[in-house]
Amino acid sequence: MTNDESAVLRLVAAGAISAHDVARFGGPDVVSAVKVLVGLERKGLVERRVLRDGEGAVRHAAHFLTAVGQRRMHVACRLGVTRRRG
Repeated sequence: MTNDESAVLRLVAAGAISAHDVARFGGPDVVSAVKVLVGLERKGLVERRVLRDGEGAVRHAAHFLTAVGQRRMHVACRLGVTRRRG
C-alpha cells in the first residue's frame, strides 16, 4: 500500500466522505485523492454509496470503509503503523 493510499484510508476512517474532504483534511490533492479512492474501491477497502433522486440523478455520494478496510485499519492501529512520525 502506498503512502497516499494509507493516508486516504486513515482519513476515510476518520470521517472524510469525499475526495474534497480528503484534500481539505491534509491528504493528497483532489485529483490524486480521486485516483486513490478508485484504487481503494478496486481493492475492496472502500465502498462508494450513492443516493439518487426519482429521475436517477446523483444527489449525494459518500465513501465508507468496508469490513476489509476496517480490519486493515484495526490491525494497523494494533501494530502502531498509523502513529504520526515527528
